[in-house]
Amino acid sequence: MIYHSRVITAGADPVSLDEAKTHLEVTGTSKDAFITALISSATKICEAYAGLSFATAQRKMVMDKFPCGDIILPYGPVQSIDSFKYVDSNGADINLIADDTYFFNGNSEIAKLQSLTSGSSSNWPVTLNRGGVVVIEYTAGYDDVSSDWPLPPQVKQAILQQVGSMFENRQDEIVGSTGTAISKLDQDSRAILDTVKVYWNANY
Repeated sequence: MIYHSRVITAGADPVSLDEAKTHLEVTGTSKDAFITALISSATKICEAYAGLSFATAQRKMVMDKFPCGDIILPYGPVQSIDSFKYVDSNGADINLIADDTYFFNGNSEIAKLQSLTSGSSSNWPVTLNRGGVVVIEYTAGYDDVSSDWPLPPQVKQAILQQVGSMFENRQDEIVGSTGTAISKLDQDSRAILDTVKVYWNANY
């Protein structure tokens, strides 16, 4: 099964405007809005390549059914599970409770949910036979405030490299288009992100 999730509430970007302006050697405020937009785009490009959430955000994953094994949560690290619901075979909305019906393994950047039903990760509840019956909302991203998941220091450099590339080559970049932007990922940024990149997409 291929796992997907989308951001429903975005947090602050990990690189500040002042940091980006220092990196770009830009003074004054005339380009602040443009640079701010580049920071956001560069962060998303780097996140997409690395398979991680560098900025803390609330994400939602919707599935048509439970998988045969553990559920992998995309774009970790995952700080918390905010909501885990499914529609049972009778059409009722059911909330799953942590440490009662499932176990949250968030000890690495690739977070997993494991069913505790009958002690088997493959024994998830039976759902209604329709699409979108399993919905998980969770908070993901590195968090320097609590220090539980501090942002790897090289990540900021990768984002700043990408901002610089997009700032200097404006006609070659398509800001906001994820598929195109990844192909334009700065070579230095790519090399830096290879030190933290994870692979969570998998077929079961």
